[in-house]
Amino acid sequence: MKREEICECYNLPEWIVNEYENYDFLPKRTQYDENDLNQLSMMMTLYELDFDRNEIKQYMKLAAEGKDTSEQRIWMLKEKRNESLNEIHKKEEQLMKLDVLWHRIQKEEE
Repeated sequence: MKREEICECYNLPEWIVNEYENYDFLPKRTQYDENDLNQLSMMMTLYELDFDRNEIKQYMKLAAEGKDTSEQRIWMLKEKRNESLNEIHKKEEQLMKLDVLWHRIQKEEE
């Protein structure tokens, strides 16, 4: 499949494919196969999980190196998970504070 076809058929943004093509640790492509689509899908998922460009490049490089890097990739995923949990806890605290303020106003009106 050609570049234009994968962008259109799989609804991939061109900037993702550009980024993928510019990775110096991957072979240059003019045709894309199922493995490329899996890699591009992984990139999209990592972006959705709030990995930044550098983190994604690092993760993709490790993935290209194979199974020997599984522990490093798992560590990266755990770190991102911990960051997400911290954000959730912070939002929970904010919600509790909002509720306290809201209840104070309700009590004042009684």
